[in-house]
Amino acid sequence: MYGINRNLKVYPIDWWTQDNSRAKAQAYRKTPEYKAKLDQWNKLEAANEIMQDFEKKYGEIGDVWKTNKSGYEFFNGEEYNLYTEQVYKLSIEVFGDGFMNLPYLTRNGKMMELIDAAIAENPGKRIIILTGCEHKHYFDRALENRPEIRLVKFEEILPLNETFTLDENIAEFLESNLPVVI
Repeated sequence: MYGINRNLKVYPIDWWTQDNSRAKAQAYRKTPEYKAKLDQWNKLEAANEIMQDFEKKYGEIGDVWKTNKSGYEFFNGEEYNLYTEQVYKLSIEVFGDGFMNLPYLTRNGKMMELIDAAIAENPGKRIIILTGCEHKHYFDRALENRPEIRLVKFEEILPLNETFTLDENIAEFLESNLPVVI
């Protein structure tokens, strides 16, 4: 909304498909095969130094999400990024690239295609990618070794010193989750 209200180019990148992989995954979680693979997951997690260090420092990820005491700097930081990357790496190692990981693989892949299209349309320009923290590691890894791209870490632009007044559209969205003008 900020970009649209200022006549800036905005490229929606979120993408979702209506496949039934989530329903299949939910049903699969009730099977003996899943329980055996979960044991494998637990052993790999226990041996994963990045995951163990993270959980010793911050606790179980479900508690981190629930309390959300860490704020945007934490969820945009490298520790969280590395942890999330390891979670998905283990998931693919244990469950493969089938329906258990299909939403992760296809969604991030399609979103990266949309990001690439926006980059191609705007050579040499600054681009801000706004995404949820579960996607950040994927995009960072896909973009970090491209010589034509310079990734700017969130902490490099903090603190934000600009005074920002919410316009009506953004204020309404934050209050009701619906913009005044679409």
